[in-house]
Amino acid sequence: MRCVLVLVFSLMFVIPAWAAPQVTAEVLEYDFGEVIQGDKVDYTFRFRNSGDELLVINSVHSSCGCTAALLSSKQIAPGDMGEIKTTFDSSNFRNAIHKTITMETNDPAAATVKFQIKGQVKEELTMDPARVSFGKLLPGAEVEALVSIKNSSKTIIVLDQPKATNPSIQASMDERFKQHAILRTLGASRKLVLGSLLIEFCALGAMAGLLATFGSELIVYGLETQIFELEYKLNPEIWLLGPLVGFVLIGCLGTIATRKVVNTPPNIVLRESV
Repeated sequence: MRCVLVLVFSLMFVIPAWAAPQVTAEVLEYDFGEVIQGDKVDYTFRFRNSGDELLVINSVHSSCGCTAALLSSKQIAPGDMGEIKTTFDSSNFRNAIHKTITMETNDPAAATVKFQIKGQVKEELTMDPARVSFGKLLPGAEVEALVSIKNSSKTIIVLDQPKATNPSIQASMDERFKQHAILRTLGASRKLVLGSLLIEFCALGAMAGLLATFGSELIVYGLETQIFELEYKLNPEIWLLGPLVGFVLIGCLGTIATRKVVNTPPNIVLRESV
């Protein structure tokens, strides 16, 4: 009888120790093949709690912000299924990619489960070179670079006029060339065209300087009155200096950068635009 009681009490402590959650994934790696750059890839990883205890998902995170992961539930009962819905955004990628979604659980045998997404991202438009650097330039220097664009898709792609990230810089001066070529053909002198360019850039510079002065003064006002609790004093010199610096700097640089518009004979510009 004593042996039976010892065996019963031993089983009471041993059997609960065997009970535990167990993660069983249907697929740990998904290969989406080849997609066009910019496409989004959706896939759902499914897993089962094959254990005898409640499976708790402590966290789910991806290796980068390009892959979103949405968990169906943080608690999976024994025998039930769980899902992780993933979305990979290929906008900023090319060639071979490999992303990881990590799931942390209370499974003693698999505290960390890693799901993998891989494939190839194909660019529709390939630029060679992908980036152009002119390095340090002297004032008035003229440089140019040729960028080849290859269409790897099976459709016709129409390109718009190139645009620079800085609104004061134009990636293409074709329209400006045509406008001033027509003006010179109609009788406008080279001096008049150059003067119009100077006025245009000086006005832009003065406006930029005024906006910059307003922004800086607004920040100074907030710091002095709200943080340092000082009395704000208006500085008239700044309001004069800011627009003046922008007027001179942008006016001169803009006119120098576009002087080719004036120096190019109008007959050449109009002949090339036909």
